[in-house]
Amino acid sequence: MDVNEELTNPYLAQPRDKDELRWMIREIMEQWPETKGYHVLVGSDPEEFGLPTSAPLDGWSTIFPKKRILYVTGMSYWAKPAIMALVSHEIGHIVGGHTGGESEIELENHYHEFYADEFAFENVKHNYGRIPATAGLWLLNAYVDWFWDLDSNSHPCSRDRWQRLACNGYVPHDYLAQLEAMGLETEGDRYARLIGNQEGE
Repeated sequence: MDVNEELTNPYLAQPRDKDELRWMIREIMEQWPETKGYHVLVGSDPEEFGLPTSAPLDGWSTIFPKKRILYVTGMSYWAKPAIMALVSHEIGHIVGGHTGGESEIELENHYHEFYADEFAFENVKHNYGRIPATAGLWLLNAYVDWFWDLDSNSHPCSRDRWQRLACNGYVPHDYLAQLEAMGLETEGDRYARLIGNQEGE
């Protein structure tokens, strides 16, 4: 897949190998001196590590600040803008200083997530000059559907995160229509339909 196709097609026909994905993630991280000393670990399938996944194309990422590790898995088929957005979300936590562990104050944790979301899309916009359609995929695919309208102490629900990003112009309100225009018939459609339901579609 060429670079231009990765801006419009969320998934590759063939997976990237681990070395290519690791190199790509390190390249994204190098833009931020706060990530110096972090190591990138790339997994194949979240289930190998006892983590939940609902489809082979679901991606997942987290940071372990004490060990200075950024861990990613399930992202080998993703287009680069989606990888950049998900990894940049974790970088946003590092740059924003949200690495001291979860606060007992839910509102503070939610603010950190909103900050990292906007940091991620600003980084994508800075790198591409715009936000490609494929960049929003991670927020739909990285969170299983029961997080859509369920808050936790650590994270606001995905619906609120998406709506905040849409209100600030980072993601389209009509993402479902955009995915259908791409001819995307994957697990991503299931998540995108949740947005359509919010608009009465």
